[in-house]
Amino acid sequence: MFAGTTLLRLLVAMATPRGSLPRRHSTLFWPAIAGGWLFLLLPPANAQTFRGTISDPTIQDVYHLTFSRDQSILAAQVETKDPRAHFQVRLYDTGTRKEIGRIQLPNGKPGDLFEFSPDGKTLYTCTYLPPWFKGIQVHFWDVKTCKERHSIKFASRRGTWGHATPDGKTLVLLGAGQASLHDTVSGKELCSFEIPKDRFKYPSTFFMPITLSPDGQKLALATMDSEVLVYDLAAGKCLLTLKVDKRPVGYFVDGVAFSRDGKQVVCLGLGRNLVIFDAATGKELSRRVLRGAPSSDQRIPALSADGKSLVVRKQRGAGFGLLDLATGKLQMVGVALAEPYMSLRLAVSRDGNLVAVANKDIRLWSLKAKDEEP
Repeated sequence: MFAGTTLLRLLVAMATPRGSLPRRHSTLFWPAIAGGWLFLLLPPANAQTFRGTISDPTIQDVYHLTFSRDQSILAAQVETKDPRAHFQVRLYDTGTRKEIGRIQLPNGKPGDLFEFSPDGKTLYTCTYLPPWFKGIQVHFWDVKTCKERHSIKFASRRGTWGHATPDGKTLVLLGAGQASLHDTVSGKELCSFEIPKDRFKYPSTFFMPITLSPDGQKLALATMDSEVLVYDLAAGKCLLTLKVDKRPVGYFVDGVAFSRDGKQVVCLGLGRNLVIFDAATGKELSRRVLRGAPSSDQRIPALSADGKSLVVRKQRGAGFGLLDLATGKLQMVGVALAEPYMSLRLAVSRDGNLVAVANKDIRLWSLKAKDEEP
């Protein structure tokens, strides 16, 4: 928009007779015109690389996005305009941005579990079961054939969120006050433990601020009373309670992420506090009050590749941005979407280099500098 405004001003200025300008202005007129055009032609410093758009007129809305571990495939859980095929998963090649597969999901509202296995051969999804979404069915899909391998049914909402451990052997499912670990091949439950469901911001709906450590041994869960609980998955015990916002109950934690080495826990509170804790001791390492930075409608899905920034999104608005952990400064990246007032979906590749944003159309961005592109 800024470039368009600048271009309009330049055209108006060029149409203005030179003699009508004051002498002190006419001296600088043509250098200013040349500088303006040069500004429009030069790329901005440290700009993210826009890869392209995936647009499909049959898609009504995008519910979830996720990358395969090698970032070669982008999966989008979509609502279609066809009532006979209401919810589907579209698989896209991230290099060509062409559709390479389509999975027809069963009837029922999709849940929050949407992730590839580490080898990229299996996709995990879940569906709320009727009546009144009282149960959950977790599906294991073969990515190559787009066929269902097997599924797990729960009488409660135990599988509303999930994450595969880095070794690909265990799937962690969470919901209805319980965490359970399952074998990714057979779906068999290995163990389970209770969690305080009354303390979570969204106990059974979207956007639970939850993440696994890089080694897959710890689980961090954000609560609705400004705290983050860190669990040992093997023992099923709460190791740490991290206080993010020193305010009364109701100041939620918007996001939580482990550093790439797993030694720190990064938290973003509703009170605009960016707090970093030691993941082993729970000691507070730094606290920053952000000015004009993410508020309640933004989340922290992942760290950038260098581990120095958080990739944050704005659910309703411009797009996504990079939040510098050292300075607390936010660099927003404008993303013009087909439906600007719809909720924005965002996914970051495991290495932190590729970002996908969508509400109806899907746009791909690379966080690498252009000279680093392969």
